[in-house]
Amino acid sequence: MELRSANQIDHRRRMFTNAGFSASVFIVLLAAPAAAQYADPPQQPAGGEVLTLKDCEQTDSAPLVVRACTHFLNTSRLEPAERVRILILRAVGWAKEEEFAAAADDYSAVLQLEPDNVKALEGRADARHKLGQFLKAAEDYTRLIAHNPGNDGYFRSRGLARMGAHRYDEALADFDKSLALNPTEVEAYMGRAQVFNAMKDREKAKAEFDKGIAVNDRYLPLFWMRGEMAREWGDKELALESYAKVLAINSLHEDARRRMFYLGVLHPP
Repeated sequence: MELRSANQIDHRRRMFTNAGFSASVFIVLLAAPAAAQYADPPQQPAGGEVLTLKDCEQTDSAPLVVRACTHFLNTSRLEPAERVRILILRAVGWAKEEEFAAAADDYSAVLQLEPDNVKALEGRADARHKLGQFLKAAEDYTRLIAHNPGNDGYFRSRGLARMGAHRYDEALADFDKSLALNPTEVEAYMGRAQVFNAMKDREKAKAEFDKGIAVNDRYLPLFWMRGEMAREWGDKELALESYAKVLAINSLHEDARRRMFYLGVLHPP
C-alpha cells in the first residue's frame, strides 16, 4: 500500500506551547466548500504582531514559522487535512531549530490523524534518532519498510538506528539488505564500517572502506569518515592519506587541510 506524503517547510519551540488542542476539539464542517480551510477567522495575538498563513509557510525564519503555525493551530477550527499540513510545517520548523522532542510530538499528532503519512513517519524517525531514541526510530523505519520494502535508504537508516542501540548484528543485516537492493550504494559500506568501528574491529572497518572505494573512489564523505576514524585510532598514516584524498577531490575543504596541519603537515596540498 502506498503511503501519503504531506507538504514540508520549517522551525522552533519557545515559551509558547500548544494549548493542548486535540483533533477531537476541532469541528469538521462537512458541508464547507473545499476553499474554506478555516471555519472562523483566526484571532491575532496581542502585542501587535500580525501572523498570516504565509508566515507559517515561509522558509526564511524558523521561529516565525513556529509562532505562526502555533497561532493557526490554536485559534482556528481547521479541517483535518489542513491541520495535518500545518502540523508538519511546524514540525519541520522545530527540527530546524533542533527542538527534536517538539518535532517528534507534532509528527506523532499527524500520525494520529493519518497513520500512514510518509512525511510524518520519516520526520519522527529522524527526530527520534537525534534524541537518542534509537529503538523507537528503528520502529518507525520498520513501518516505512513494510510499506516500501524496495527503499534501500530506509534499511540504511534503520541500520544506523540499530547501531545506536548496540544491536550490531541487526544493523549489519540492514546494511546488507541495502546493498542487495543497491550494490553501488557507497554509504552502505560506510555504515558497515561504522558498525565494525563501534564493535572495536578496526580491520573489518578498514575493509569496508576499501570495498566502498572500489565502488566509487571519488566519494568525499567516505574519505572524510575514514580519516576521522583513523585519527581516533591513532593511525596517522591512514588519516593523512584520507585527508589528502579529500583535498584531491575538493581543494577548498578547509577542515581536511586543518586536520593535516594538526597532524604535522605544515603545508597541506
